[in-house]
Amino acid sequence: MAEPVGFAASIITLLQLTKDVLEYLKEAHNASHERSKLSAEIESTQNLLAQLTLKSEEAKWGDSMKVLATPRGPLNRLESTLKGLEQRLKSSDGRVKALGKALKWPFDKKETEAMIASLERSKSLLTLALQRDLLYNPFGHVANCCRLTQGIADDLQSHGQQLSNLERGQKCILLSHATCQRTAGLMVDQVDHIESQKDREIMGWLSSLNFWLKQNDIFERSCEGTGKWLLNDPEFQKWIEGETPVLWCPGDRTYAPSLCCANLSQRVLERQYWRTDLTDVTYCRSIVINHLEKTFLLLRDVRIVFIYFNHKEDPSAVDLLASLLKQILQQGTAISAAVRDLYAKHESRDTRPTLAEISDLLVAESQAVSKVYMVVDALDECPAESNTKDEVLAALRRLPNLHLLVTSRPHMDISQNFNVVWLPIKADDGDIAAFIRSRLEKNQYLKRYVKEDFKEALINKVINKADGM
Repeated sequence: MAEPVGFAASIITLLQLTKDVLEYLKEAHNASHERSKLSAEIESTQNLLAQLTLKSEEAKWGDSMKVLATPRGPLNRLESTLKGLEQRLKSSDGRVKALGKALKWPFDKKETEAMIASLERSKSLLTLALQRDLLYNPFGHVANCCRLTQGIADDLQSHGQQLSNLERGQKCILLSHATCQRTAGLMVDQVDHIESQKDREIMGWLSSLNFWLKQNDIFERSCEGTGKWLLNDPEFQKWIEGETPVLWCPGDRTYAPSLCCANLSQRVLERQYWRTDLTDVTYCRSIVINHLEKTFLLLRDVRIVFIYFNHKEDPSAVDLLASLLKQILQQGTAISAAVRDLYAKHESRDTRPTLAEISDLLVAESQAVSKVYMVVDALDECPAESNTKDEVLAALRRLPNLHLLVTSRPHMDISQNFNVVWLPIKADDGDIAAFIRSRLEKNQYLKRYVKEDFKEALINKVINKADGM
């Protein structure tokens, strides 16, 4: 019964059996309730068999046919039940006709219930075989074959069959189940590997820019405990909470405590051991991003992305926006179909996506989450002769659910592009003191020149010279 033709023929035989049994049931009298229930079960089974007949010619049904047609499987059990039922009814019908009487119901209540239960078990296994993922999804197919064979095994075990050939058949079914499980595991692993590899290809194709390397490097060099004034500022808190959509943080990049320490030897100054980024807006960016990561760590529908400009580099607007898209996708669970379609389109042509295509995808991916926290660092370092800054800002204005923080030097006014709230970046006395103490503690060279009794005087001198620079 494993071959498709034989499989179809067996189903047709079962359909004829159900038809004959239903005819006998119509002629029976008495026990109308049990007879009605049994008739309903057989009619339901008949419908399932009709569906199986239509599906039996599909090539992808080969494995499922073998499972259904296993010795003592659902089809054989169904055939046995129907033939037993037909035989009892036929025998009674023959005796009744010989006597010229109406057919009397030949089963007691327990026998009727047992037959109904047997039909229901066979139906449940046939229904499982007809599930849509079995027909159309190769991985659902394997998983359902596993469930199907296990169901057959459970059905056999529930009957407590003792015959040796039945035990061998059951072992074959269980072995098939184990094989399906191993096959399913291998297929899932293979698909995961293929999808993971394809995802990496798509991510790499989208953008080669990796701003996280710079972020990690800067934050690693930061002094622990600094930057709290920024994170605790009321305007920053409003931005975090979503009250302020766009926060502009202008600041100076020239501050270096070494230049304020006139009493130190020229040799110390030349070694630049004091130079830091205490008021560097890039340093502030690294603090903000680290804080965002900690704050929204457990929220799956929040994305944290950033880009930074560098006068030594000149990526296009498409490259920068593609990097933002890549970061959003990396924080999700799967790459959307729209991104895969765009990749397939351009990969086959060996072309790059356009500004409009990337912008549209950024809008779509932003709509799919509740919030996108974005930091754009050092906007003033974008080359003035290019259109990159204007193109990037124009694309960002379209994004829904956006909470944007921009850092730059003061002369770069973005209020014409956004309705912004200002939060100037400046040197904080507490940060300067913490930084100097940290350097004096960790740097052996500085310890030789700065004695213990001079530390506080040095710190105060630097703070006074800094004057909020």
